[in-house]
Amino acid sequence: MTKNIFYYKSDLSRISEFNKISPETFKLFASFDYSALSEGELNKKTKRLIAIAIAHITGCAYCIETHVKAAKKEDVDK
Repeated sequence: MTKNIFYYKSDLSRISEFNKISPETFKLFASFDYSALSEGELNKKTKRLIAIAIAHITGCAYCIETHVKAAKKEDVDK
């Protein structure tokens, strides 16, 4: 029996390929991502925790991986 796998951690390293495919779209995404997670009305910790929750709600394994890894790096648990 073959198991279907829809998520490969190694695919995260390929995100820069989007920049080659559509540089303007990638630039807009990067700008949005940076703005959405920057300090503002809510602090970075709160925003990162919201991002993790949304990633779980949407079921995006790549988003979960990325935001949890960033949260650990930013010491969000403290």
